[in-house]
Amino acid sequence: MSAIETPSVGELELQHAELDIGGSWEPASCVARHRVAIIVPFRDREEHLQAFLNLIHPMLQRQLLQYTIFVAEQVSNALIKVLHLLRTFTISVLLSSLQLPH
Repeated sequence: MSAIETPSVGELELQHAELDIGGSWEPASCVARHRVAIIVPFRDREEHLQAFLNLIHPMLQRQLLQYTIFVAEQVSNALIKVLHLLRTFTISVLLSSLQLPH
């Protein structure tokens, strides 16, 4: 089994220069029919995060989705418990903000 080569953060920025600041993208050739928010919990696994971002951006772009990737760094267990309680509220706010205009 071969390992996936993981680009550095600088290489990722160069490879995905089409992204807006904040990890957002939308197709220039059409109006996206779907908007997607991806929340990625992150804690001490930078190589895994870089490999994931390197693979997910091209996949979402091929589907012509308007998307934003949010990387949420997990700071402490106490904070994680508080954030867990707010998760439902946050997700519903994000989803409501991603509604397509009528």
